[in-house]
Amino acid sequence: MVGGMVGAISTGADMMICRYHSDGIFDHSFDQDGKLNLSFDGNEVNVCYDLSLQSDGKIVVAGVTGENLKLDFAHARINAGGVLDEDYGINGKVVTDFNGGGNSNDLAFSVSLGKNNSVYLCGRSWDEKGSTNNFAVVRYEGNSTSGILRNSSKSLFHLYPNPCRDYFEIQLSALLGPIE
Repeated sequence: MVGGMVGAISTGADMMICRYHSDGIFDHSFDQDGKLNLSFDGNEVNVCYDLSLQSDGKIVVAGVTGENLKLDFAHARINAGGVLDEDYGINGKVVTDFNGGGNSNDLAFSVSLGKNNSVYLCGRSWDEKGSTNNFAVVRYEGNSTSGILRNSSKSLFHLYPNPCRDYFEIQLSALLGPIE
């Protein structure tokens, strides 16, 4: 499986998910041609940054959707055959806006799966002035339509080393409880 985008951000881009056989040939059992284009409600920018395979064969893709200078976390769940899972989110898709509109940008770069099909997205969020850039983690429950169960601000994280330069390690505070 490979995820990315097709098109150009300046003129319109869709998420692109491809599934291949081990010999490098497209798997035609996935969306009939091995390729799935995915957009969120006609938004001009839709980019897949990560994907993960659930134990039941469903695929969770994560990235961004939006227009121009206003991007939001976006993820979708796709059945093994390359069709959106209608039982997940709204028609298989979930969009999360941390800053409530305006020209803010919320970018999901990574997806991880937890117990009971919970989904964790990790990325960054900054306000419309571009003055506050925050680390963002969101947990979505199994078939959640709204998604956010836990939206953690910087104060719940301990960074090591601090200050950091090339890398850092995140240790979640006891306030969050166990990650499952």
